[in-house]
Amino acid sequence: MLSFQRGRLAVSAAAHAASSHPQSALGAAHASQRMTLGPYRVVGNVIVVRCIDHPFKHFWEVNKELRDLRLEFKGQTVVVPDTPAVRTKLWRVRHVVKLDMLDLDEVRQLVGVPTHIKFQELRQQIPLNFGRGRGRRSPFARSRVAFHSLRSQRLRDILERDAVEKRLLAKRKALRAGQQQQKPLEPAGSVSYGAD
Repeated sequence: MLSFQRGRLAVSAAAHAASSHPQSALGAAHASQRMTLGPYRVVGNVIVVRCIDHPFKHFWEVNKELRDLRLEFKGQTVVVPDTPAVRTKLWRVRHVVKLDMLDLDEVRQLVGVPTHIKFQELRQQIPLNFGRGRGRRSPFARSRVAFHSLRSQRLRDILERDAVEKRLLAKRKALRAGQQQQKPLEPAGSVSYGAD
């Protein structure tokens, strides 16, 4: 039985008596082997994820989780660590992927890493600029911006030209209408044959 004394957790005599029992000693040994707390609990497995369906058939939420798992097309395969965050993503896309679980010893045998070498040591040997790296400006960004600005200028010029043409057509139409009103209307049956 547990009791609190002066802010500390104290074990009463009944708990001391129970601790002499062999099963409680087994529980204490199990408690000493618990994992230490960290940013996440490492389960110690590796999951091979294969995309078995076309992602474009599914909603954007599923596509977002697939992109977080680095899956964009049917048939792609990625290897991800078995962490709670990854398991959450896999649960959300479980109808689109097929999973294969490997433990770290099996992965060592497949990759050919000796048992005395840790994966952290291998990770330290990877250079910092390996992989995607930091985002950089595209060398074609300036030409792309120039193209879009020229295109917008061209569209503006076309719209201005069309507006000017519409105004000219309206003026011509008004002039024609004015000229037709100034002409005297002659009767259809009267014909003039010059001076009599």
